[in-house]
Amino acid sequence: MAGRIGRSILSGLLIAVTIALSTYAVLDHLVGAVQATDSGVQGTAWVGPVSPVQKAGDASEQVYANAWILVKDAAGRTVATAVSDKAGLYRVALSPGNYTLSPQPPVGSALPRGADVVAEVVKGRFTRLDVHYDSGIR
Repeated sequence: MAGRIGRSILSGLLIAVTIALSTYAVLDHLVGAVQATDSGVQGTAWVGPVSPVQKAGDASEQVYANAWILVKDAAGRTVATAVSDKAGLYRVALSPGNYTLSPQPPVGSALPRGADVVAEVVKGRFTRLDVHYDSGIR
């Protein structure tokens, strides 16, 4: 009986340690992805077309203020979000690695929508990457 209780306690302790180490690894990865200050991704959010009829010389896109962009790591976990300012600019600090920027439509709307883009972040610099949204205007 005492042997079984001892094995149960040891088994429970082993499970608790495994859970703690797994949780630490996940949190360390998530925190590490956004702790960097000297590297990351920056760019401009664009939306277009802006008119159903384009004339020569007309802009086909315009900057997109308040664009919401999810930043996902190589495993597909969201590690950061970015929101563009009134000039359409966004910037998010990230540790070196590969990320997917996933432009999101406004809450409760299907448009404008964007396509995912992949970014490689290297130590000591910000990767420039514009994101483009489709306005749905045709």
